[in-house]
Amino acid sequence: AASDVYKRQGKGDRVLMMMPSGIDFLLIWLGLCKIGAMISPVNEAYMGRMLQHQASDAAATISVISHGYLGRFTEIADALPELAQVVLYDDGASAPESPWSSTPYKDVISDDATPLPPVVSKRDPMAIFYTSGTTGPSKGVLYSYAQAHATALQQALLCAVSYTHLRAHE
Repeated sequence: AASDVYKRQGKGDRVLMMMPSGIDFLLIWLGLCKIGAMISPVNEAYMGRMLQHQASDAAATISVISHGYLGRFTEIADALPELAQVVLYDDGASAPESPWSSTPYKDVISDDATPLPPVVSKRDPMAIFYTSGTTGPSKGVLYSYAQAHATALQQALLCAVSYTHLRAHE
């Protein structure tokens, strides 16, 4: 279940995520999907104009950022008027002061296992992914739950075929 920070977010709210890949990234992403928030993952290499473009274009009201990246966001704070809340993921780096209300990640996780009711449909947007920007600034692409399901299903079918094929040779 979501903590108070996430309970204030809901279906259609936009959340930037800039943190290292790993299990916590996936768990946060899945938790945000459960409440219907749209996730916009940010490339860890982004800074300055590249970061500003994606962060302002996504128009997120909340972000989940590793301590080590908070300084990059603070430098572009004036370009992020919609951003109101920052959840800081402790990556061991020190976090600078920021103009936003911030909450440590450990304070937003919960042991409450009460199921949340479904709030999304297959046509709802799940994420905003950004193109590489080879012909100009990166463009946000809405990615729906239906597309995520179709992609996952194809991968699952490939795994099933591979597994069956491998088992046939035992």
